[in-house]
Amino acid sequence: YEIFDQETTNAVMTAALIYDIKCKDSAAYPSNREKKQTSVKNPLELFKYNSFHGGVWRSPYTMDSLGVTSVIIYFMGGPNLFIPVTVAITGAVTAAVAQLVVM
Repeated sequence: YEIFDQETTNAVMTAALIYDIKCKDSAAYPSNREKKQTSVKNPLELFKYNSFHGGVWRSPYTMDSLGVTSVIIYFMGGPNLFIPVTVAITGAVTAAVAQLVVM
């Protein structure tokens, strides 16, 4: 799993804290907790309103499936070598299929 750099984590957590303190619509806003205006019954439920995932939840891939692919790319020489080789193979396959279709 990918871990964020410390600077990124510090910036995101600071922004989340400021949002919770300043935004009156926040589930963690202090006066909302006193008035019971939010439906938060457990502090862990705050993550469903104010979480930071870096886009992983919107990705069509799981972290485990990305790991295997990343290792293969790394051992094949990294993206500088892997991408041109992949493009060359794809081009060769496309040319072969085009020749078969023409015949």
